[in-house]
Amino acid sequence: MTYYRDADYELSERRIEKWVEEMESQFKIPEHTAWSLARYVVLALPPGGFLTAVLQNDLHTAVVRGDDLNRAALAEISACVYNLLPGNCHGDAKAVARWAGEEVGDV
Repeated sequence: MTYYRDADYELSERRIEKWVEEMESQFKIPEHTAWSLARYVVLALPPGGFLTAVLQNDLHTAVVRGDDLNRAALAEISACVYNLLPGNCHGDAKAVARWAGEEVGDV
């Protein structure tokens, strides 16, 4: 487990909140999804199966794993990922693994 100094934690929390505000101001996505994406961008925390599939451009898996709110907002979530998130944090399984600091190998 990673422990953050108080100042680091507060800075990270402010950055996460800023990302959530930006996403919600431009796209109609569920609040819990915006928070998961923001934590992924700022802290490289892996999101759940649905968002991982979206980040990897795996439409079939995203539809299967998404809850009702996320499936209904899939186009908005995809637009948010494509237009707002850093380009090197999504696109395929290798990009997502790299962003999370994982070994890429044969992903």
